[in-house]
Amino acid sequence: MQFSKLTSLLHGTLLTNPSQEVGELNFCGAADVMDEIKRQYAKGSILVTGLITGGVIQTAIEYNLAVVVMVRGKKPAPEELERAQAIGLPVLMTRHTLFTTCGLLYSNGLRGLDGSW
Repeated sequence: MQFSKLTSLLHGTLLTNPSQEVGELNFCGAADVMDEIKRQYAKGSILVTGLITGGVIQTAIEYNLAVVVMVRGKKPAPEELERAQAIGLPVLMTRHTLFTTCGLLYSNGLRGLDGSW
């Protein structure tokens, strides 16, 4: 999935701008506990979460994730957005719930972090 399709599909608002073109997105993981993402992740994947603590951006940086999607209209603190922007990590906000967001992504061809359908 292309980043533009992701943004459109989720009716997303871009909170930070990518520093370079985001490549093809094929994998997605959703969690409100970052340890779940750390146990099983795919480089260049999408992280969907309702968590707005600094741990989200740190996990995305540490595990080289491609995009962070914040659900339910949540926004991280301005300093976390600045941190993401400084490295060009796109952070997208959607008003959808975690469940709906994952359903939309799955039904449009994204796989889980383990590659499963």
